[in-house]
Amino acid sequence: MLAQVSSLALNGLDARTVMVEVDLTNGLPLFNIVGLPDTSIRESRNRVRSGLRNSGYEFPVRRITVNLAPADMPKVGAAFDLPIALGIMAAAGQIPAHRMANVYFVGEMALDGRLRAGRGAVCLASACLGQDALLVMPSAAEAELQWIPEGSHVRLAGHLREVVDWLRHGGELRSVHFCSSPQTSPVYPDLNTIINQENAKRALEIAAAGGHHLMFIGPPGEGKTSLATRMPGILPPPTRQELVEIARIYSSAGLAAELHRDFRPFRAPYHTITPARMLGGGKNLRPGEVTLAHLGILFLDELAEFRSDVLTALHQPMEEHQVRVGGSAVANAVYPAQFQVIAATNPCPCGWLGDAKRKCNCTDGDIARYHRRLRGPLLDRFDLFSAVQPMHVAGIDTRRYGESSAQVRCRVTAARERQWARAPADYPAPWINARIPTNKLYESCCLDAAAESLVAKASHVMALSTRAVDKVLRVARTIADLAGEKRVGADEIHEALSFRQ
Repeated sequence: MLAQVSSLALNGLDARTVMVEVDLTNGLPLFNIVGLPDTSIRESRNRVRSGLRNSGYEFPVRRITVNLAPADMPKVGAAFDLPIALGIMAAAGQIPAHRMANVYFVGEMALDGRLRAGRGAVCLASACLGQDALLVMPSAAEAELQWIPEGSHVRLAGHLREVVDWLRHGGELRSVHFCSSPQTSPVYPDLNTIINQENAKRALEIAAAGGHHLMFIGPPGEGKTSLATRMPGILPPPTRQELVEIARIYSSAGLAAELHRDFRPFRAPYHTITPARMLGGGKNLRPGEVTLAHLGILFLDELAEFRSDVLTALHQPMEEHQVRVGGSAVANAVYPAQFQVIAATNPCPCGWLGDAKRKCNCTDGDIARYHRRLRGPLLDRFDLFSAVQPMHVAGIDTRRYGESSAQVRCRVTAARERQWARAPADYPAPWINARIPTNKLYESCCLDAAAESLVAKASHVMALSTRAVDKVLRVARTIADLAGEKRVGADEIHEALSFRQ
């Protein structure tokens, strides 16, 4: 006898329909699964057999063939345990097959029949939004499903018996209970705990307001990392639409517990990271660090210590805001990567080059090799460069704590609102100065004659590339937005040029 059960497979951030076809025939007992299953799916034979028996149901002693269609798509993970078990029961006549029409089933099964949640619950649930179809998932995924819009057609079950009783006798499975209380957010250090470094703080504020890539340069121990970790506290909180987008990424990576409603993602990979971990992909198609930093911050500490192939791999996502990865010959995905880079580096291997108090012990060859790691194409993609001064140069004044993160966040949010107000009505993405189309940049800047003359002169004297001039204008536009100015003048251009390399 033949039975069919609908399920969903995770492919990147999207979900694809998988039809679980189960055929029971006479012959020697055999349980075979076909349709490009991975090892975890092939092992479901043992989980399903034990789960059915320990739940009090009969496991048919017949030849069982399970096909996961389409057969040319690789299937990964244990989420097909539940639909396979239901397909076997339907083919054996133990449950009514017509009750499973227009219903998707997803869930891993324990040996005692309990259902366990896997990664990608938000992605799978989002795929069913707007459809007249029901999705049955393990109850353990409820906390993760808080990120999808209310009213979704998702039902929860904690045990195989709950699903079987629902199919046999009707009634209702439990819906997702959306918690109205706010989630506890991480406590990021406040900006006012950093003494002095006013120029670096200003660069951080401009970068936050316009979404610009920023590099801090200075000796070790003078606050580069401390400044970068203050960035989440001054960025505006993500919108509801952005939260859902971020949740889909973290859900697909199995990191939904790290999500926070009030702060954007902040990723700080170690400098030994590989290109595969940075960009994502692999056999099981997981997002990399550039995607986990989507709509947030990618902090690269000790930038010159990163592998050259990793730094080269960053060029494309920094410009295109997406990354194409592959898992196998027939599995690939396009992940969003609209991140903002905050980098920190020393001026030389020891870090004391140019310091008036401490002697640099690096040879000219050491310094040259160190600088060659940061090649021109990568540096040209940064909008802002800020020197972090040693305290014995800047002077320590404990009275100069400066503004709090909350005060700066208010200005940053107001500046972004001015940018969004200039966006065309049909523009789909957030309209921020670092990413607006180039053909709209000059229109947004409204340069006066003095500003145009200064840009032309600086381009010649400083030998700025076309991309560098473009970034100067974007930074100047952000400076004007922070000041509430409609036009970009010479003062804004001057300040933007002061943050060039």
